[in-house]
Parts: sequence; C-alpha cells; structure tokens
Amino acid sequence: SGRIAPYGTRNPQVVKAYAGVIESADPAAADTLQQAISAEPDFGPAYRELAQVKLRQQDRPGALAVLNQALARGGSIGAVERARTEFDAATIRGDPTARERALIALTHADPADPIVWRDLGLTYMSRHQYVQAAAALQHALRIEPDDADSLNQLGYAAAYAGNLEEGVQALRHYQQLQPESANALDSLGDVNLVTGRLREAEGYYLAAGKKSPEFFAGVDFLKAAMARLMSGDTTGADDAARQYFAARTAAHDPLVELRQAEWQWISGRRKAAYQQMEKLAAS
Repeated sequence: SGRIAPYGTRNPQVVKAYAGVIESADPAAADTLQQAISAEPDFGPAYRELAQVKLRQQDRPGALAVLNQALARGGSIGAVERARTEFDAATIRGDPTARERALIALTHADPADPIVWRDLGLTYMSRHQYVQAAAALQHALRIEPDDADSLNQLGYAAAYAGNLEEGVQALRHYQQLQPESANALDSLGDVNLVTGRLREAEGYYLAAGKKSPEFFAGVDFLKAAMARLMSGDTTGADDAARQYFAARTAAHDPLVELRQAEWQWISGRRKAAYQQMEKLAAS
C-alpha cells in the first residue's frame, strides 16, 4: 500500500490502557482512558472510546465534550481519526448533514474501509438517492466482494435506480453466499415488485415462504398474496393468504382472526370484513 501511516501513538502504556478498556467491562474505564489521553493527547482512538464509555453511562453531553476535545487538536490527531471523530460527534448530535460530510471525508482518508462505503451507501438510501447509494455500495463490494449485507442493499439501490439487472445480479450472489437463508429470495421478490414484475415477485415470495415458513412468521406468503392481488387475481391471492394465516397460527399469533378480517377488507370483500371485525370487537 502507498497509504501506510504510523500508528497513532508510540507509547506502549497508552496502547495497553486503550486495549484493556476495549477488552474488559472495567468500571474505572473512564479514568484509565483519561490518563491515556493525558499521556498521549494526539491519540484519537482513546477519545472515541471514552465517548462510548460516557454514552453507556447515559452522559451524552460528556461524550460530545470528549469528542470536541479531540477535534480541538486539529490535524495533529490525523485525517482518519479526525473524520471518525467528526462522524461520532455528528451521530450524537443527530446531524445527518455533518454525518454524511464525515463519511465522505472518511472515504478520502481511508478509502480501503468497506464499512465506510457501506455506511455512506445506506445514508444515500435513506435519502432516496439511489444512484449515489449504488455507487457507494459498489465501492464497498470492490473491497469486500462477499459482504452479504452490502450485496443485499445494492440489490435494492440498483433496482430503485432503474437498473433491475444489476440488482438481481447482486442478490443472486447474496443467495449463493447464504443458500439456506430466505432473505435473498425475499429481497428478489421486493425488487421485482417495485419494478412492476408481479408474477416474478410472487414466485420469489412463495419460494422464500416455502424455504423458511418461520421467516417473520410467514410474511412472504402475505407478500405473494399482495403481488397476486395487484395482478387482479383474487382467487390466486387467497391461496397464498391461507398459507400466511397457517404460518401465523403456527407462530401462535393471537391476532390471526384480525389479520383474516384485514385480508377480506384489502381484497375487496368489505361487508364480510366489517362483519368479522364487528364480532372481534364484541368479543
């Protein structure tokens, strides 16, 4: 690598104190870290860990004060640590703009960290900036090609950005990595649904439900029912809905009858749904 930089401290006692706090539940952790900061005031990780200790103690103002103390050191704590500290401070303040700015700074300061790129992608996703989200997630996957979470998120980002084929490709890779999981099939159903491919979506949902009926207590059967209903086939939708109710019953859901009434309403049988809800309300 051409980006190798010295570690943040050459003081072995500071490293020992920092590592000791991370690896233990020592109630004196704050004091230990404060001593480490006094011994090496430019060692950024100690500030960030001390802020985490204070957050666990429900001391948000104290945590923010520690991070601001680190930021006051300016460039002496290093570009990567400064960006990470800015990210933590923005998270505590609930400042999404500053948080995004810190993530972008981190992609420049530490471009080989896939977690940073994934977090940036999720930030763009939350703002419905799907093209930017897909680009950030692609960066993460170039570094860590088999990261299942990034593949799953890329599936959605690419589909919402109008590139279904890329989204499906990412989700297929995810499926290969975790063949026993129903989540990849569920996600394939979602991306087909949002792009209007109702029959394909229904097929993936049914496959997910059959692979793992306990996955969110059979929700994929309900999704399959909704996809079929959106195509105008109420009878076919009822078949999938019955599988959903069976899964909910197996999960000992006390609201199965209410869910059945809701399905009656959603599928257009309003009078029957009303009568069923009336009975449930009376009981």
